[in-house]
Amino acid sequence: MQETLTTVWHQMRVPDVLDVAIVAVLIYGALHWLRQRTTRSVAVVLMGMTAIYVLAHEMEMYLTMAAFRLAGFAVLVALVVVYQDDIRRGVERLSTWRVGHRRQALTRPEIDTLVEAVRILATEKIGALIILPGRRPIEPHLRGGVVVEGQISIPLLHSIFHHASMGHDGAVIIDRGRIERLGVHLPLTRNLQTVGRGGTRHAAAVGLSERCDALAIVVSEERGTISIAEQGELRAIDSASALQSTLERFYGERNGSSTERRSWGTLVQNLMWKAVAVVLATGLWFLLALERETVQRAIADVPVEFRNLPLHHVLQDVYPEKVTVTLSGSDRAFSLLDPAKLKAVIDLENVERGGDRIELTERHFSLPRGLSVMKLEPETVQVSFERLVPKQLPIEVAVENEELLRHGGWQVDVDPATVNVLIPESMLKTVSSIKTEAIKQAAWTPGASLQVKLVVPAGVQPQESLPGQVRVTFRKQQPSPQN
Repeated sequence: MQETLTTVWHQMRVPDVLDVAIVAVLIYGALHWLRQRTTRSVAVVLMGMTAIYVLAHEMEMYLTMAAFRLAGFAVLVALVVVYQDDIRRGVERLSTWRVGHRRQALTRPEIDTLVEAVRILATEKIGALIILPGRRPIEPHLRGGVVVEGQISIPLLHSIFHHASMGHDGAVIIDRGRIERLGVHLPLTRNLQTVGRGGTRHAAAVGLSERCDALAIVVSEERGTISIAEQGELRAIDSASALQSTLERFYGERNGSSTERRSWGTLVQNLMWKAVAVVLATGLWFLLALERETVQRAIADVPVEFRNLPLHHVLQDVYPEKVTVTLSGSDRAFSLLDPAKLKAVIDLENVERGGDRIELTERHFSLPRGLSVMKLEPETVQVSFERLVPKQLPIEVAVENEELLRHGGWQVDVDPATVNVLIPESMLKTVSSIKTEAIKQAAWTPGASLQVKLVVPAGVQPQESLPGQVRVTFRKQQPSPQN
C-alpha cells in the first residue's frame, strides 16, 4: 500500500489534479442529466459499458478494447441524435449565460401586489402565466408579444388574463418592477411526465425553466390551482403565503441578498452525487491514467555544468565533461523529459579552493516527477580551479616583419597603451602583455591609424570592459643630421 501511494505521489502532477476535476464535473453533469430523464435505463447501460471497458483495459482484453474503440464513435453519434433536444438546451444555456448579471428585484409592495393578483386569478379560475426573469437573459427563448411597460397592478393583470382579452393565452413578462410584455409565446417542454395533468400553460412554463433560470407562475383555468416552474421542475403552491415566500427566496438568491447562504447551499446541494462523481473520476484516473509499470532508460552524453564559481576564480580542468545517466520511471514520466535539456548542475560554492572530487547524485539533475536516477557513469567528477590575479598589461603590436620594424626607423603608437585584466596565478610568469593581430608590412603607412583586434590568451579575463580593437599609428623617424 505504501509503495502504491509513493508511486501515486511521484506521478501525480497539477495537470492530473485538473484532469480529475474536469472529468468529475463532466460525470456529475451526466449523472444530473440522467436523473432528470425518463429513460433512466440509459444510465445503467452506460455504467455497464464503462465497467466492461475498464475490465478489458485491466485484463488486457485487446479484442474487446478494439471493439469499444470502433463502436465508440457510432455510440456518440447515436447519443447526439437521440438527445439532441437536451444538447440544444444545454448549448442555449451556455450561450445566454452572463457573469455577474443582476436584475432589479421586485420591492415588497410589488411582490404583495403580484401575490394578491395571482390569488384573485386562482379564485376566479382565470388562467395565467407570469414569467419572472432570473440572472440569465430570456429574450432568445421568447416569441411575439406586445410591449406594455405598465405598472404592476391587480386590475391590469386581471384584465390581461381575462378570457375576453386578445393576449390572455400568452405569457406576461415582469421585470424591473414593470409589466414589460404580454401575449408572449414560450417554448414547450417535451417532458410531459413533469407537466402531469397540466395543460399548455404548464408545458410552456416548464419549457422556459428548462432553458434558463427564470421562474414561472401558472394559474390553472380548470382547477384554479397555482404552480411554480423552476429549473425544469413543476410544483404546486398551496397558499398565497407560500407563493410570497417563494418569490422572496427567488429574488434573494439572484440578487445577492443571501450570497453566503446561497454559496453554501450550492456547495452542499446534491453532495452525494458530487462525491460519487469525484470518486468515479479518481478511480478512472487510477485505472486508466496511472502507470504502475516502470522502465529504465540510459541517456548518454549528459553535459556537466557548474554554478556559483567563487569570485575571481576560473575553471582549469573538468573530467569528465559528460556522463551517462540511467533513469527509472513510467512511460508517461519519460514523455515529459527532454533528453537534450538534461544536464548535471554542480554547485561550487562549498567546494574546496583549488578543486575537489565531487560525487554525483540525483539532486544534481532536474527531473520530472516520477523519474529517479538508478545509475551514473562515472559516479564522480573531478574539478579544479584557481584564483585570478588583477594585473595591468601593456598592449604589444604584432607585425609581419619585426626585424624591419625594429631597425627600419619606424615608431609605433597604440591607444590605449595598457589594459586591466585578471590572470590565473599559474600564468603570471608566462603572460607579460596582450598582443594585437599581426599587421602586414603593406599596411605600414606613415601617419595612418589602423583599427586592430586584440588577441587575448585563453584563461585571461578582462577586469573591466576590454576594447575589442585598439588604434595603431605608424610613424617614420627622421634621420639625425650629419656633423
